[in-house]
Amino acid sequence: MASKAAKVRPQPAAQIRCASLVVKLRRSAKIKFTKQCRSGVFLFREGENAHGVYVLCKGRAKISLSSSEGKTLAFRIAKAGDLLGLSAGLTARPYETTAEMIEDGLVEFIPREVFWGLIRSQEPFTVQLLELITDEFFEFMEHARLLLLSQSAAEKLARLLVKWADESVESCQCSSGCARVVCDLTHDQIAEIVGSSRETVSRLFGGFRRQNLITWLDDEIHVENRNALEAVAKCRWMGNQPDLRNPT
Repeated sequence: MASKAAKVRPQPAAQIRCASLVVKLRRSAKIKFTKQCRSGVFLFREGENAHGVYVLCKGRAKISLSSSEGKTLAFRIAKAGDLLGLSAGLTARPYETTAEMIEDGLVEFIPREVFWGLIRSQEPFTVQLLELITDEFFEFMEHARLLLLSQSAAEKLARLLVKWADESVESCQCSSGCARVVCDLTHDQIAEIVGSSRETVSRLFGGFRRQNLITWLDDEIHVENRNALEAVAKCRWMGNQPDLRNPT
């Protein structure tokens, strides 16, 4: 357990911007409440009325969508420093996603009227908020690309691993040849991200390891053969974005 606690998850630029915004929010806004939340607790559910924005101070939360048939698709894994329910909290529309804690944590809640007061009175805050909304939209489009433009579960999982590897390289400023991804998600949770089943994801990870594309030690995935992984993903990656016009 101690070794896992020592792992440091990389922070993409978007999350760093979000953390900076949260610092200003705490200094300027009146926090309505702070609450300890256990793993498995739902902060809000899809379709519920929204009255403000949550700040995830500690822990992680799964942000998901569900179909009428009850199938769940995990849109993202929110980390400490993220704002949750932002668009619904600002517009007073029902939450369009569900936020469930996947580990014990701490959350703060900021009422919509307080948030809007900051937007009206502080221009730098507004600019940072727009950047954050743009980051969220980009992340949504990346996930849509992952799901809609991949023809197989192997493709989807390979694209996800390459994306995680790129984020790790960007955050740690290391070479792409030694990408190490901190990942303590279960196969069930990864399956929800790529829109597949746990059995399929477990089988694919086993195949990737046998082909020496990756190794998985404790909660760290090492990308051993990026070129081969990209070939499975059937696209060339430029930064964090795949270039689908030139398939390998």
